Amino acid sequence: MAPFLTDAWLADVDEALAAAPRPRGLGPGDRLVIQHTVTGGPDGDRVWHLEIGDLGARLHAGPAPSADVWFSEDHDTAVGVASGRLGATMAVLSGRLRVGGDLKRILAAPEILADIDEALAGVRARTTFPRPDERAGAPGAA
Repeated sequence: MAPFLTDAWLADVDEALAAAPRPRGLGPGDRLVIQHTVTGGPDGDRVWHLEIGDLGARLHAGPAPSADVWFSEDHDTAVGVASGRLGATMAVLSGRLRVGGDLKRILAAPEILADIDEALAGVRARTTFPRPDERAGAPGAA
């Protein structure tokens, strides 16, 4: 089991994506790059990007040279959304999850995110998440 947002977790995500079929919704030669930034984690900020194209999807640590879409949130929000304790829609509506870029690219092909979500089901089952009272700086946290 890999702890959320660690290098082992990023590698697990990439391996799952590499083994999955190419997500639907992109035409031949199309490419979509989604960057994700999580701030304020116990090990500092984490940035990675997902590149989706003809050969499938891969995750890369670090910022993308050019992202089509980006997501940004604090560590607590990321843990909440990834663990299922907080809905992504509520996180966006409350301003805790910020999105930007060319959102039409994703909205025009919702199956892309659905296929990525399906490919990562096993990773979610193997991921360990801190409990809310274990987060860095929380009252009573070690």
